[in-house]
Amino acid sequence: MTDQDATGSGDAGRSGGGTGRREARCGDDPGPAPGGAAEAGGNPGRKPQRNGRHPGDTPDDRSNAGQPDGGQPDGGQKNGDRRNGRNGHGQAAQPGQPAGNGKGANGNGKAGSNGQGGNGANGQAGNGANGQAGNGASGQGGNGASGQGSNGANGQGGNGSNGQGGNSGNGQGQNRRPRSRNGGQRRHPGPTFAALDLGTNNCRLLIARPSGQEFEVIDAFSRAVRLGEGVEGTNRLSDEAQDRAVKALKICASKIRFHRARFQRNIATEACRRATNAQGFLDRVVRETGIRLDVITPEEEARLAVAGCAPLIDPRAEQLLVYDIGGGSTELIWIDLSEVEPGNRRVVVRGLSPVGGVMRAPVGARVTDWISLPMGVSTLGDRFAAIHDERARFKAMAAYVEAAMSRFAPFSATDRIARTRRLQIIGVSGTATTFGAIHLGLRSYNRSRVDGLWIPREAVLRVSDRLLDMGLNGRAAHPGIGRGRAGLVLAGAAILMTILRAWPVPRMRIADRGLREGMLYGLLQQTRTIAAE
Repeated sequence: MTDQDATGSGDAGRSGGGTGRREARCGDDPGPAPGGAAEAGGNPGRKPQRNGRHPGDTPDDRSNAGQPDGGQPDGGQKNGDRRNGRNGHGQAAQPGQPAGNGKGANGNGKAGSNGQGGNGANGQAGNGANGQAGNGASGQGGNGASGQGSNGANGQGGNGSNGQGGNSGNGQGQNRRPRSRNGGQRRHPGPTFAALDLGTNNCRLLIARPSGQEFEVIDAFSRAVRLGEGVEGTNRLSDEAQDRAVKALKICASKIRFHRARFQRNIATEACRRATNAQGFLDRVVRETGIRLDVITPEEEARLAVAGCAPLIDPRAEQLLVYDIGGGSTELIWIDLSEVEPGNRRVVVRGLSPVGGVMRAPVGARVTDWISLPMGVSTLGDRFAAIHDERARFKAMAAYVEAAMSRFAPFSATDRIARTRRLQIIGVSGTATTFGAIHLGLRSYNRSRVDGLWIPREAVLRVSDRLLDMGLNGRAAHPGIGRGRAGLVLAGAAILMTILRAWPVPRMRIADRGLREGMLYGLLQQTRTIAAE
């Protein structure tokens, strides 16, 4: 859903939910909270990245040293880190002699010392010390020390210490046993969660571990795949778009395997809901990556977006409107929190996340209404692409959005304007984060400053006018937008401005979070439910 036409989240190392963050929020507007009250709640910002990024970058597209990353789209590591890794020699390499440092020395034969065959020391096959295949010590094989294959110690294989494959310690594979500084065994960190969102524009992944009532992100990934490119006109996923998505999903699958994520939620949204050939694509994803994607309903998508934003809710707000401007659709959900104690409102909203795919009624809160508009930054822009004058196109897009929004009950309510005095609006989208970054004058995207930012309504209006004044070339040259989103951000602005005209709150809050965080809350609750049974 979330188009992230501004940015992917710079997530690795953050604590989920925004509590207990290591850094105070920068750049927040000091204005009043909804209803004129001062803002409550701490900083939801995350630790900034070491190097600044443009809002158009995908800060999630990175990994820790030696981990599967975007530079290795097949998920293998450069030097054959596992049994099936790149340039790995596997088990029992050929040919050689069963001798030590003689006929089999550093050779490719079996049972050779310092050979590359099986049962050799310092070789690359099995049962050898310092070998690279199975059963080798200090090599890349199995059952050895310092090996890179299966069962190797200090290597990249399994059942060894300091390896990168399975069952190795101090390495990067399964069942590793890292040591603490005092030489003792570290406490097991608990289960690992994976939340994957394949949207119309982006493929995004978070991998996290529980941390009290929240979670700590240990790895993240985001890549623009433009899966929904052309769907507005053809109702089909193109071969090129499918290829881009599968390539990104292979990286996600590698990361999920690498971190041994036991609990997973993998979803697809509007592009797969709409495309007539979506099932064939989903079958291909299973064949090539092993990932099974659930095509979720618009209602579940809206609930996940709201749950993911729970830490950003002002406890003083009695009404909550969350919008998520995606690539192919826009979700709006209105929550009545007036009967919930202020101190419990974040907890209640977090509980909106489905558990095991089952919708739950929020305790004390009421979902007044929700709507999924079949238009996002990609599809809306495509629909009105024939209008070349940008201001005329912007006006036409806004009118189209307003007409579609009339089906949303709070829009038609007689007390619509009166409700804004108790209303908080949270924007979950790349459009919202783009507006925040431009408002702050950021040349390189800084998530810790944008996520959770309160932006005054007047500032939103100024940014919208500025985007129109820039023109297509000006937006393409802007470091916070770029050529790839120069057109998309205008469609997003038309949707955003229509929402703020309907509910003219003094300010809104920006969220660089959403579906993935909502899924993680659901997985967290699911594991606790299982543990209690």
